[in-house]
Amino acid sequence: MKIVRYVLIVVALAGVSAISYAILHRGIGNSDAELPVASVSKGEFRVTVREVGYLKAKKTISVTTKSGGKITKMLREGTFVKQDEPFLWTETKQIEERIKELEVSAEVAKANLEKTIENNKLQKKLAELTLEQAKKELAHSETLYQDEKEEREKSGSRKRD
Repeated sequence: MKIVRYVLIVVALAGVSAISYAILHRGIGNSDAELPVASVSKGEFRVTVREVGYLKAKKTISVTTKSGGKITKMLREGTFVKQDEPFLWTETKQIEERIKELEVSAEVAKANLEKTIENNKLQKKLAELTLEQAKKELAHSETLYQDEKEEREKSGSRKRD
């Protein structure tokens, strides 16, 4: 039994030695033809990463319009724009209609203002004429008063004599 045990140990050691040698010396003596070879040339190196997840922008800006309306055209996402360069277009039909309404209202208000100014000029002229007429009537009344006063004074002095 002891002999069998020694034989098994020697066979196991020989097997482990053979496997170790094969692993350590594998590829030595192989020709270069077995190695993968590729040509190298200068160009763009693209790396594509495919991952599932969410991206968050480093900087975001809210965009609002003064006029509102339906968006009719927008530049593609990621397009770079300069300051004050348009990137969003809205429907203008409602805005144009509102502008026309306001223009008409402004014209009506302007016409009313001109009419009021003319009325005020006429009222002023009428007031000036009325004032002048009143001054003439006052002067005439004062003249009549003075004449009447003088007439009384003359008739009063005649009666006393």
